[in-house]
Amino acid sequence: MLSSDKGDERSLALAITEVLGTPDGSVCGLETLGKTVFDTRRGMGFCSDFSKSFLFYANYLGFQAREVSLFNHTTVEYLNKANGRWQWLDPFNRVEIVDVAGTPLSLFQIRQTSIFDALTYRKIGTASGSFDVVKYAGYAPAQMGTILWRRGTNFLEVETWDRTMQGWGFSKSLRQAVMLAFGVQPHWLMVTTHADSFYYKTLRAMLWGAACCWLVLNLALFFVFVRMLVVRLSPGKS
Repeated sequence: MLSSDKGDERSLALAITEVLGTPDGSVCGLETLGKTVFDTRRGMGFCSDFSKSFLFYANYLGFQAREVSLFNHTTVEYLNKANGRWQWLDPFNRVEIVDVAGTPLSLFQIRQTSIFDALTYRKIGTASGSFDVVKYAGYAPAQMGTILWRRGTNFLEVETWDRTMQGWGFSKSLRQAVMLAFGVQPHWLMVTTHADSFYYKTLRAMLWGAACCWLVLNLALFFVFVRMLVVRLSPGKS
């Protein structure tokens, strides 16, 4: 049973990974918070689900934690008050990265290290013995090009909105878009490389361009329709 009496933040973080089941990767994106917390204890769900469960338990135990994502892999960081530093942890694969002194690092610290710094992947708790950390695509250097920190963990507010929109028949992607647009779903703080930043800016410019073309086309069709309607309704010349 999880209890805040277990010790410092690192001990609590490791205790949470023990509570979570062995991942089977069979489902990605469980629908509700309750289902996520329950099913991840049975091993269901993927990286985002395990990270969400970790944050739920951290909030319950009273220590600070936040979602942090690489380019396509979701993980967490927790604040270790003993050294005043954020420390990265992958609750899905049960992995952390430590320096030469054996101290777990934050994802930003990991990203800032050079090829001459001796970092070590360290499996923790119930990590699978067959899991190959080095070959795992989610930790590839290219994934470190973009890091996103989620700004907030307002689970209950998000859950309330999500349930309401589920009742309206909204798809998951539409529900997420609505909550982001209205500021319910927390946004991200992003750190990226110049190359990735150029890619994102180019993509955003293309999307804005497509949106503008769509708007212009629809306005043109609207005016053509109005003109045809006016011509049809106007009295004929005598």
